[in-house]
Amino acid sequence: MERQYIGHLQYFATGEGRAEILASGSIEEIANFAGSFYARGLTFFSFEEIRLAIQQLEKDEYLVDDSDRQDHPALLAAYHINCHVPLIAKTLKEGLGYLSFSYKFYVNHS
Repeated sequence: MERQYIGHLQYFATGEGRAEILASGSIEEIANFAGSFYARGLTFFSFEEIRLAIQQLEKDEYLVDDSDRQDHPALLAAYHINCHVPLIAKTLKEGLGYLSFSYKFYVNHS
């Protein structure tokens, strides 16, 4: 079985709106889900990195505000998983087995 990751992208552009992508799978599967434009901006994490980040944020949700932290990208991904798809965050935190998900959020207020 190919190694599984969690991919995260947060994209903002004036006039284009905001996009958030969260997905699990191989790097290729996640990039295909995101599409060629967004795939360049994806960040990939192990399930364990995100599980630990979710647990850290549970103790102190303001850690995500400290962008100087080495683990800030994982904390940001964990924060967005928790906000957008809380059932997945709970499942990851509890380590309840294999998990496959893909989520795209897009909004444009212009």
